[in-house]
Amino acid sequence: MKVLVLELYDGEIHQVDKDSKLGYKRMSFEKYVINLETETTMPQKKRDYRSDREINILQLFDKYKNLRKERLVTGIETFMLYFKKDSLRQVILLDENKTKDIDYIEEGLDDTTKLKIKNEIESLNSRIENNFQAIQNITVEMSEIEVEIHKKFTIPLAALLYILIGFPLGIKIRTGGFVSAFAVSLFFFIVHYVFLIGGEKLADRMIVKPWLAMWGPDILILIFGLCLLFPSIFKNSLLKFKSK
Repeated sequence: MKVLVLELYDGEIHQVDKDSKLGYKRMSFEKYVINLETETTMPQKKRDYRSDREINILQLFDKYKNLRKERLVTGIETFMLYFKKDSLRQVILLDENKTKDIDYIEEGLDDTTKLKIKNEIESLNSRIENNFQAIQNITVEMSEIEVEIHKKFTIPLAALLYILIGFPLGIKIRTGGFVSAFAVSLFFFIVHYVFLIGGEKLADRMIVKPWLAMWGPDILILIFGLCLLFPSIFKNSLLKFKSK
């Protein structure tokens, strides 16, 4: 058996003391040693939950598929509940029309039956509202998963697209424009980061489509990179032609 030794320094011990008049006891210590008996092997708790960012793309697709199935089932259930509620309302309306008709001999529904039907309608309304809220929550979670799926592709691709910016900036540095090249590269990095984080937040709130929020920053880098690349290539080729 192993013993875990805890050494505490310069502290106080507070205890409830029934024998004391005050019913409370405080002791100060310079050093206090506590011996705790432990098992031979310390138990390790394994964390089962992993966030969307920690799981791979196949697991994300499986999770998305399950959520889509759950949303479909909840939607069908909601439709059936709404149909049942509408049928009960028709029963109440039909009974009210019968009681207003003087020529109709058959008696209408008794008060107990009417009360049961109305309570059932209220219960159905509550379940329908809960289902609508569940569908909304599932849709938001699906949007968040879509964002993570697109991020698995867009972030690595962004590193490659920065080459389009790095090549013309490297030419600028070689010709003596270090400050301007650094400023341009820093500007592109900040713009890409702001668009990436902002797009993710907008997509999570379902304001912007997830694919547009995640691919938009990469498209901007591609456009800006090409705008820098072609003039640099043309200028470099022109200088070589003149030197000949």
